This record gives sequence, C-alpha cells and structure tokens, in this order.
Amino acid sequence: MSQKKSYREYVNEAKEHIRQLYKTEKAMHVTEVRVRLDGSVNENVRFFHWITYDALKELHSAGELKRRPRKGMIHVEGEERPRKTEMTFYYPSEYSYADVAEVIRTKMDIINRYSAASSEAGSYTEEVVGKALEKAEFKILPDGRDTRRFRGKEWKGQHDLDFIVHGDTENRYYGIQVKNMLTYPEWDDVAGLIDACEFLGLTPWFISRQMPGDYTWDIWVSGGFYTLFDKWLLPEKHKDLCREVNAVLGLPVLCTGEEVAIDFLVAKLESVHAYKTYSK
Repeated sequence: MSQKKSYREYVNEAKEHIRQLYKTEKAMHVTEVRVRLDGSVNENVRFFHWITYDALKELHSAGELKRRPRKGMIHVEGEERPRKTEMTFYYPSEYSYADVAEVIRTKMDIINRYSAASSEAGSYTEEVVGKALEKAEFKILPDGRDTRRFRGKEWKGQHDLDFIVHGDTENRYYGIQVKNMLTYPEWDDVAGLIDACEFLGLTPWFISRQMPGDYTWDIWVSGGFYTLFDKWLLPEKHKDLCREVNAVLGLPVLCTGEEVAIDFLVAKLESVHAYKTYSK
C-alpha cells in the first residue's frame, strides 16, 4: 500500500519540475510557474500553488535562482486611472539580469494585458456557464441569477450565488459559484458558498478553472460538487492575446467562439446529474 507523501517530498518533487522548466525558459513569473505545475497543462504533474511557491523560494535561497520584483501598469476598460501592479520573476543564477531583461519585458507586457482583461474573463465565464448549464439540462430558476434568496429564505452573508439551478434527473437544487482565474479562488468564496447553501437548503456546486484538493474535499464532505475546467476562458475578441499567453507563457487558455466554449463546459457539467452526494 502506497503512503501519502510528506509536504517535504512534494516540495522536493516540485523543485525538480521547476528545474526542468528552466531548461527552456530563461525567466518565469510566479503565476506562470504555479499554473504550469497545477495539473492544468499536464494532469500527471499536479502541485498545489503554495507547494510550487515554497519550492521557488527554496531554490532562490539555495542560490539556484535569482529573484527580480517588477512593477507594471494596467489600463482597465471603463476606468479612468491605470492600476499599479507588482509581479515577481525568477531566473537561473547563471544569468545576469541583462541576459533575461528582454524576456521579462516581453512577459510583463503580456501579463499587464491579460490582467486588464481579467474582470471581463469573469463576467464572460458566468455567461457561458449559464448557457452551458441549460444545454446540460440544468434549469436556472427564474430568479436564480446573482441571488441570495430561495424559497422564502434570504442569506445575509457576504456572498451571492451566481446561479440556483435544478437538475430534473436527480431532483436536486444547486447553489453555484463560478470562478475563472489563473490563481486559486479565495477560501472565503468556497466557505461562503458552503455556508449559504447550507442555510438555504441547496447543494453547493463550485465551478472553477482550478482549485486545490483541500478545497474540493471540503465541498465534497459538505454534500456538494465541484467542476474544474483547467483552461482560462476569454472571449474570442482577445484571441491574439490568448495566442501569446499560450505560446510565450505556456498557460492553458481557451479563446474561441462562444459555442465552442459552451460545448467544452457542457461535457464537464452534465456528469453531475449522475453523482450521488457524499455521506459520512
């Protein structure tokens, strides 16, 4: 019987994978490394983001990597003033900064541009998830969008539900939260969904690009479900940016017509009909 690995073993394994990445990459942004090792690119290489970050810090402390914080600026559509950003890059210690400066500048430009599109990515994903839910034969309640009310009860907590839907096959009502980010969702978002659904008498269902295993376990033991779609979803108008995000940063992104995105999600959502809830 195989034993669960220790945290130290996971960090050491992550360091080996990071070393492999740096055989082809001269410099990498922290999020770039985290996402490339979180199972989204290769399902057989899956490390929690904090494990990857600890591995990066240890490689830096040991002198294998150098660290370079940089500041940027993003212009978000509809906002008068640009937002300041901070990002951290690591690169192999055999390089001087002059050796990697052009790579970092190129990646900074892409990161600033995708950061400006991040809020749009969230609203776009809610839209296509809603259409995918309906195509997967989940019925969105008439007042079941951006709500905190169900059957005469009102949740007074911090978080709304993105959707309340009903699955006829299993005869279950679900409270749904949707997140489309390169980083993990905040734990408060997951806990807030579980609390709201418990109060309202709904089955919690978290739909996200990625989540760590301890989050998914808490959802599962609360009688809920989760769906991970791995790829970062953006509307087709950003297809040129998406190509750069994938080609230069190596990040998994889906930037196609809406119908393709809907069908991509349907295949992942419809399986929930057949799931039974966890019972202790």
